[in-house]
Amino acid sequence: METLASKLQETRLSLASTVRSESKRWQHYLAQRATAVKTDLTATLSMTAIERGLLTRVDASLVALDARVRARLDALSKKRTAKRARARKPPVRAVKSHSALAA
Repeated sequence: METLASKLQETRLSLASTVRSESKRWQHYLAQRATAVKTDLTATLSMTAIERGLLTRVDASLVALDARVRARLDALSKKRTAKRARARKPPVRAVKSHSALAA
């Protein structure tokens, strides 16, 4: 017949074993996460990655600026075309007065 003391001893050993194995699992998980974070951090902070990020943002700004410049140039060329299309009035010639003709 098992005694209460032997059951408690068995339970204590089982609990200690469970805690140890869970602790090992957490250590393994944290070691993997630390490695992954270190790798990501190294990749993020590398000069190539920083340069790529900067150039990507500059490229987006330049594309937007290029679109605005093209739109403005198109607007200016449309205004010029419209002005050229109108018929020009002949230049007004100076009409000599009768008194200037008599002289």
